[in-house]
Amino acid sequence: RLVKVRRSTMWIRQLEVKVVDVAHLPKMDSGMFGKCDPYVMVTYGEKKHKTETKKNTLNATFNEIFTFDIDEAKLSETDLNVEIFDWDRFGKNEFIGSFLVKGIEMERLLQANISTWMPLKSEIKFEGKTRTGKDGSPTSVNIEIRTGTKNTDEEDSKKAKEKEKEK
Repeated sequence: RLVKVRRSTMWIRQLEVKVVDVAHLPKMDSGMFGKCDPYVMVTYGEKKHKTETKKNTLNATFNEIFTFDIDEAKLSETDLNVEIFDWDRFGKNEFIGSFLVKGIEMERLLQANISTWMPLKSEIKFEGKTRTGKDGSPTSVNIEIRTGTKNTDEEDSKKAKEKEKEK
């Protein structure tokens, strides 16, 4: 006799981070018209996402959205770190600067379910000081955050379909 087991649907709250743009980047590349090839790395907990690299610019628009699962038990311990780098064809990519939203602040922000995009704009720090661009203005990054949910049953269903395709 077959017994059908029904699992309960589980919802996981998620943080969505939209990297909108960076402005007033410093001259990082050599040459008379030295510009920058920026990309942004977003880390929340153990998970990292990277934007595409924008070439030869001092102001870059990304409009890329990244999703992170929220561990409610570790909410106050989980920082959101946004780092900007200059891509280099030869050698190591150069760190431009970063800004950090500490876990305790993220907890405060995320206690309210933010269903519309909430802007966070910050000046970028490098070695404890505000980084300035080629034009002398503070380098800044503009991100937006909001929360959402995902259904784990849908996630399991997608994985099962992907396995079937592989066969």
